Amino acid sequence: MKYILIAFSLVLFACSEPTKDSSLIEISFNRAMWQNNISNRRAMLNDFLAKYDVQKQNRSSIKKLLGEPDGYYLYDEFPAYRLKEKGDCVVAFPIDRKTGKVKRALIEPENCLIQGN
Repeated sequence: MKYILIAFSLVLFACSEPTKDSSLIEISFNRAMWQNNISNRRAMLNDFLAKYDVQKQNRSSIKKLLGEPDGYYLYDEFPAYRLKEKGDCVVAFPIDRKTGKVKRALIEPENCLIQGN
């Protein structure tokens, strides 16, 4: 009987709504807030990517939208922006050297936004 209660409790727990982590709350992209508050960038990133097709942007248009890059990704010519106050977590916009357009937006290192990293 004890094992049935444990199994039932686990099923209920697995089916419950996840609690919202305050660090995962999304807010609307705001250029001034992005430039002045690194701690809010993570929350604004999805909205930014939804509003702006980064593959249509070039380096200067990314800088116009997000300000001067304050992170680093492979080469200085690739704009990168810190997503955490401490540590090496950036969103980077690698540029295609032939077209001058952004290839994609990527988070580096890949798992840096996972809780605890």
